[in-house]
Amino acid sequence: MRYKKFLVTIAIFTLISINFYGIENYKSGYIITTSLDTIRGYILSVNNNPYKECRFKKSKNEKPQVYLPDQIFAYRFDENGKYYISKDTPEQNGSRKYFLEFMIQGEANIYFRTDKTDHFYIETDKYKIMELSEPPIALKNEFGVLSTKPNKYTGKLKYVMSDCPEVFNEIDDLKLYPKAIIKLAENYHNHVCSGGKCIIYEKKISPVKINLGIVVGRSYNTFYFNSQNYSSYQYNNLLGINLELDNLIFSKEQIFLKTGVYLQQFNNYTLFENKLSLDGIDYYSKISTGPINFKSYSLINPITFNYSFPMNKFVPYVGAGISNMFILTQNNDYHLPDFKYYNGLQEFNSYFGNVLPVYHLGFMGAVGLKYKFKNNHFMNLEFNYQNFSNLNANSSLRLNTLYYSAQLGYLF
Repeated sequence: MRYKKFLVTIAIFTLISINFYGIENYKSGYIITTSLDTIRGYILSVNNNPYKECRFKKSKNEKPQVYLPDQIFAYRFDENGKYYISKDTPEQNGSRKYFLEFMIQGEANIYFRTDKTDHFYIETDKYKIMELSEPPIALKNEFGVLSTKPNKYTGKLKYVMSDCPEVFNEIDDLKLYPKAIIKLAENYHNHVCSGGKCIIYEKKISPVKINLGIVVGRSYNTFYFNSQNYSSYQYNNLLGINLELDNLIFSKEQIFLKTGVYLQQFNNYTLFENKLSLDGIDYYSKISTGPINFKSYSLINPITFNYSFPMNKFVPYVGAGISNMFILTQNNDYHLPDFKYYNGLQEFNSYFGNVLPVYHLGFMGAVGLKYKFKNNHFMNLEFNYQNFSNLNANSSLRLNTLYYSAQLGYLF
């Protein structure tokens, strides 16, 4: 069927995007060896394990070499200044070497890494590196089991910064977020640093960015009204706006939220009916009940979280989420034929007052590619799949919509 070709297209598009990602996603920077020599070259900038390895090559055309935390002292990017240093890092069962990311360097160094949770560390000349963040613990109460994070980091901070009681009030009010802890470390540095100019390295935290754009596209869908009535697949047009929110999660800059509103047509289809039994004998056949023009316009509102693979100009991404569909207009002159169901005769139109129920909820998946222009605008191509239902508990009154679309957009 034609929708299978659509899925094959998505699969090929994904493989090509991943291939480009692997080839192009090296940024200029340098590594610092254990003997403190600096070697310039190119570093894989979007690495799933930047705290466990550094993929480095001296020139773009050569094969990259993988360095572990015990093999080099540090590595750093030129473009965004991200700086990772090898450190013996405390864990519950001893210690392990990681590449920790500098958040601020001064009288109190603050480091960061993330896995399933975010980890913050502090180190001074007097006190060795210790973790400020704590793993979640389960607490039982009369309402069940709750998961929470203890606030032990306030005591640790006062211990490490005991030579500066001026910041204790700030510690009491501190929430363990990047901006707050950077500000505390900088204030501590300014109080205790003396004799000459102090140099502070501070990790740049990207602000939340909002991108607004327009989108046009073609959709390909079918309607399943119940176990016996359904439509053919049909191509239709869509037009709308997109909204993207970047940098929502501090430690996950590759994740972005995407939403929008699309005006979608649903017009000419062929209706079919499955006949399941005759004279007490069960069998299956498909009978056309004629053409129908739904004369429908709907609003579709997708909401997806997406994971991107940034390259120099190309940004492939994959996403998943939910989608809402609201039927605005439809052909009220058409009525689905009655059909027999286990609990007797059901009539779709009589229940809803129309053929298409007004609201539908769906889940969706998407794969896309953005191209970045010099003015920081993007051209966006996306393929997505959405599966809608009006969520009626009675399957004879349930409308399922299988929906595929190809969209071309421009983000400002």
